[in-house]
Amino acid sequence: MNKGLEYAFSLPQEPKHFNPAEIEKLAWRIVDCALAIGPDDILLVKYHPGAKSLMDAVCEVTLKRGAKILPLLSDPTKILAEKLTKLPVDAPLEVYGEMVLEERLLTEKANKFVGLFYDDDPRAMDSVDGRIRGNYEKARLPLKELSVGKRYFLIYLPTPQEAKLAGMSYGKYGAMCFRGYNRDWDKVETAQDILIERLNTGKYVEFYANEGLKPKWQTYVAMSIEGQTPWANSTFLRNIGSEIFTAPKAETVTGTVAAPYRLMFNNRMLHNLTLDFKGGKVVDFWTRGAEQRRYVRDMLETDEGACKVGEIGIGTNPEYDRPIPEPSKAEKSLGFHIGLGWSFPEQVYAGREVRIDNGNRSAVHIDVVNLMVLPWGGRVFLDERLIQENGVWLDPETGRPDPRLAIISAK
Repeated sequence: MNKGLEYAFSLPQEPKHFNPAEIEKLAWRIVDCALAIGPDDILLVKYHPGAKSLMDAVCEVTLKRGAKILPLLSDPTKILAEKLTKLPVDAPLEVYGEMVLEERLLTEKANKFVGLFYDDDPRAMDSVDGRIRGNYEKARLPLKELSVGKRYFLIYLPTPQEAKLAGMSYGKYGAMCFRGYNRDWDKVETAQDILIERLNTGKYVEFYANEGLKPKWQTYVAMSIEGQTPWANSTFLRNIGSEIFTAPKAETVTGTVAAPYRLMFNNRMLHNLTLDFKGGKVVDFWTRGAEQRRYVRDMLETDEGACKVGEIGIGTNPEYDRPIPEPSKAEKSLGFHIGLGWSFPEQVYAGREVRIDNGNRSAVHIDVVNLMVLPWGGRVFLDERLIQENGVWLDPETGRPDPRLAIISAK
């Protein structure tokens, strides 16, 4: 950071993990591409201590653009979990409101938002009662509502603890994540535009996955997307990765989503998960462990909309081809995800008109990811035509890989 730039706040030190050149590149993309910061903007910067180097770089670029910064040191997951576990289950909602009061006041002042996170204990929330977690999400709902229609961005930098959960060395995991950050985003956006144009012509989409496994772990889920197009094209907005998404027509989702691997469910690690859908909502579920089942049940009962589908997204980042313990990266994996709860109410995304809202509202938004690359495999059908197989997008007329979509297909 330039010595001439002074801050009215101090920061703790972070682990020295990241290449300064990569951090500077990320900061520039966040400020100029994702957030389009200008001199009239007020940017709320929410950060973990472990993301200090990226926070410094983002603030430096933001100040050069003439914008104002509102810094907010956010509790790392471990500290937040410790605070929540001390609360009684019957604590009034006002107690949770006090926990997010500072962030709410700053959110009211800002017009753009960035979250820079470094989760050094991804499993810290395993000890938090699901009812308490649900009440905390309810307290945060006004913040979500305040950010509607405003530009925001979040990133979780890779941590050694995430790498361990992914079964990778930290070096390999970090390299994978940064490859996922540093794609040719113009080419990705162009390919996703082609895919969206194709999907916009359809009315009904079906997803298959894990077809080689026992029936219990096979996925088949279908839904109507009639009236829910155009889809949103997401590359560097909100969070890095690449996906397209919309919301299915309310009450049309039916079938089973089965994840036969570890995944995060609203910050709780599950060993596996199946969700049965009928009429657009979860009617049954299973996961290993009585405590985990109680947590899933509590999340689905957070409010009326928590068990209903508010999003269908398709991940298009071939760098993410395995189960990933961090949700904002996992949803970008080559596969699809169903978002339970909150449906995004925006009518414009990345400067384009979209129809990605099916009217569902909830304090929670929980993405459940299904990988569709080998060895799990999968298929996508649009109006009964095969358009993707094992992570490779096909020309629906020839059934062969579509070279225009190679950048968003499995390698």
